[in-house]
Amino acid sequence: MTSSENLVTQKEILELSFTNYLVKSFVAGNANEHNLLYRTSKNIIAIFLCIDGSYSLRSSVSKKTVNFKSAEANIHYIPTGEFSLTEIAVDTEILIIYMEEDFFFRQIPKDHVTFKNRNTQTFGSVYSKNPYINPKLKNVINEVISCEFTDHLRTLYIKAKAFELLTLLIAQHEEERHTNLKADEIEKMLEVKKLIDSNLNEAYTLAYLAKSVGTNEQYLKNHFKILQGQTVFGYILSCRMEKAKEMLLSGKYRITDIAELTGYRHATHFTTAFKKFFGYLPKTLKTKVLLSGYFSFNLDFELLGALMII
Repeated sequence: MTSSENLVTQKEILELSFTNYLVKSFVAGNANEHNLLYRTSKNIIAIFLCIDGSYSLRSSVSKKTVNFKSAEANIHYIPTGEFSLTEIAVDTEILIIYMEEDFFFRQIPKDHVTFKNRNTQTFGSVYSKNPYINPKLKNVINEVISCEFTDHLRTLYIKAKAFELLTLLIAQHEEERHTNLKADEIEKMLEVKKLIDSNLNEAYTLAYLAKSVGTNEQYLKNHFKILQGQTVFGYILSCRMEKAKEMLLSGKYRITDIAELTGYRHATHFTTAFKKFFGYLPKTLKTKVLLSGYFSFNLDFELLGALMII
């Protein structure tokens, strides 16, 4: 792989040189600001998935800034040539998928409603508002970061997951676009999602959630189901189970602690819910982690063209 990063007079040169696409992830603590000089010989489509913290990119030419909060994503155009961006990362964990423009549009129709008015000659985002990373997206992201395969199997696995992430992101936006909800109704439902995500140990009621965002229970049930494709309590369960799986994979938590952090008073109740949701006991996953020597790592793969033919 020819991708390189060099520190030159306090400016990092990020030369995007790869075949078809590249998957990278990184973690940044506290507040980190870097001046990046992007160099690429072809137009790039970049999928940003901000898992945690906040992340910003500011163009020195257009002064355009793109911002990501925790659990937000978007697709961006990076044009051919050389241009400067200021990167600001605060307690950030992010996954980025870079794709060559030609390769990207071999997978997505060029006349697709999302991309038909695209301008790949300037740095910019596809969606005017960042889509939220729902539990399905978060689960696939975790599977990418915790990939245990090596060599050609890892390449094949990451390839499949990259396409799955792209599919889920576009599908989620299309579902939201085709709803008949007004902008303020969608915003209220997103606020409910954020409230749930940030307090998974809380035993929320529909009445409390509806009052918190200024709506009523009936609208909350109907609008949330339209936007998310599942009920409020179905969403709460999904979030709790994905968070529990993430904590189990980290190897840092006892099952009793995980149960408490995901809103269960008794570990037995948590274990029953986990088994019903995933089809296996939490201790099974915990044992697998201990035996396999699970660890987190930064991804930096060049995926060869021979594997890209679909």
